[in-house]
Amino acid sequence: MVGGLINKFPYDFVVAKNITSPAQLRDGKGAISGFGGSSDFATRYALTALGVDPSGVTLLQTGDETSRLAALQTGQIQFTVLTAGLDLVAFDMGYKPFLRLYTLDQPYQHTGIAINTAWAKSHPGIVDAFMKAIVSASAYIKNPLNIAAALALIHTHLPIDESHLRVAFQLYRDRFYAVYPMVTGPGIEFILRARKMDQPATDFYDNSYVQALQSVNFAEAAGKAP
Repeated sequence: MVGGLINKFPYDFVVAKNITSPAQLRDGKGAISGFGGSSDFATRYALTALGVDPSGVTLLQTGDETSRLAALQTGQIQFTVLTAGLDLVAFDMGYKPFLRLYTLDQPYQHTGIAINTAWAKSHPGIVDAFMKAIVSASAYIKNPLNIAAALALIHTHLPIDESHLRVAFQLYRDRFYAVYPMVTGPGIEFILRARKMDQPATDFYDNSYVQALQSVNFAEAAGKAP
């Protein structure tokens, strides 16, 4: 992995409307997309953070977020995780975030840029150009002058309510995306240990491509380009 795009859990832990304390979650049912996926990791982490033993609940593999929200609405489950920013529809329905996982200190490599190591060594120019494009894009959305243009572009590909889009954009711009998208070593470490894997985290990532761009202030130069 040569870049880390989202280095924390981008989820809200959402519960049934009658849930007011973590104790009510014990022996309950929750929904995840599938075992071993990010929603599974996030749900177990949220329960632990709330003082609830994940082994004492039932987790159902119900699929995507729409399916998980539907299960919450029909009372099949008492809790789930929904992607922050895209769960505003749920909040409009009266659900509230019981815990915002991205406000906690736990690093987690949620999304990143992965590449075949051998191919990267034989195509350094392509890798460098790609990483420059990623850094340039990150710098672009961080510039307040570009917010309107960025929102218009995103809306063509993500046709959600415009007010929701603005809130979500601000959240990801401020909370999740860094100009220089480094992989989080502790985030990789967290995943490996949760999976009972003994390999060192450094076997799985290489931040040198991004560090090289940072060392020459590439983002600043890109921002001044015509």
